[in-house]
Amino acid sequence: EKEKEITKLKDEVAKMRQELPWMKLGKEYTLQGAAGPANLKSLFGDHDTLMVYHFMFEPDWERPCKSCSLWMDAINGMLPFIFRKTAFVAVGAASISKMLTQAEIKNWKVPFYSAEGSEFSRDMGVQFTKEEMDDKEFKGYNFGRHPFCAESPGVTVFRLVGQDVMVTYNCFARGLEPLNNIWGILDMLPEGRNEQWPMDWVKHKEDYVSSSDKPDEELVREKLSKWNEAMQRKDTSGLVADVADNVVLYDLKGPPYKIVSKGMYEKDWEEVMPYLPDKMACKHQDLKVTTSGNVAFAYGMHKIGPADATGSSDEESWSRVTMCFEKIGGHWKSVHEHYSQPIDMMTEKAVKITDQDVNNEQNPSSVSG
Repeated sequence: EKEKEITKLKDEVAKMRQELPWMKLGKEYTLQGAAGPANLKSLFGDHDTLMVYHFMFEPDWERPCKSCSLWMDAINGMLPFIFRKTAFVAVGAASISKMLTQAEIKNWKVPFYSAEGSEFSRDMGVQFTKEEMDDKEFKGYNFGRHPFCAESPGVTVFRLVGQDVMVTYNCFARGLEPLNNIWGILDMLPEGRNEQWPMDWVKHKEDYVSSSDKPDEELVREKLSKWNEAMQRKDTSGLVADVADNVVLYDLKGPPYKIVSKGMYEKDWEEVMPYLPDKMACKHQDLKVTTSGNVAFAYGMHKIGPADATGSSDEESWSRVTMCFEKIGGHWKSVHEHYSQPIDMMTEKAVKITDQDVNNEQNPSSVSG
């Protein structure tokens, strides 16, 4: 009977939530997304409602908050249903390149945006200064509570009314629990959540399982993400870590027109490194991965360029990339890589593939050559 009372009470609270007064935003915000800068209004897409998850990922962290990652794992599986009712994005403080790398590793489809260089997170009550964190009397988070992190979690719901963006709802900390059904599942167990302190058992999902337990597609994507990270460090030993001894590479540069061994592969990249910027952004986009038995095939777009304050530069061209992998000794190894750019047949010059080309799904011919 108590459970039935709680269910009815939840219905009452939901109705009260829907009747809360709305507050008009007094300023414009620009966030950084996979396709570049985006204003808040553009995130609504075809919807008049937008839900923003404030994702804990500080700029100097290597990985995001493991608890927020648990929420993203749960939300990711519900996205097709969420998108029928509302737009949904996650916004964090880390650079967009860092967040997209983590989304690729974790196979998240949630749209991610960076608030780097914006006052958005602070204005939404989830970002705090060191002075505020040190001041134990500061109660600026979660309706009169002290924040537990400089980037704290929360959800903000917006409604677009004409050209005005209205805030309809905010919640923080444990108020986010309804977004994640893991708590309902654990609360049904005889031992309940079985925690000494909140979420002490939570890890990043990739830390729970050995590599042999992961799907092959996820393993291949991890290899590609690690390759990008090694490139950004200019670490040639990291670049060849998952390359087969007999790898064949068709690179953009030449001569030679092809590389036919692991040693030549490493030498090729050592020769390129002096011409690359000290701070790089290296990423894949529209990456498709297919696995079958001991063979895997990946293709998509790839870009290496100088990094700026927002993550990457638009001045560098994207390349088309095709890669083949073979499982050797239980580990996926790259056995063939092919990078290319289209050629203008009239001028016999390479054609630059821009960010707009890559992100324009209505004009695929612009990147097919």
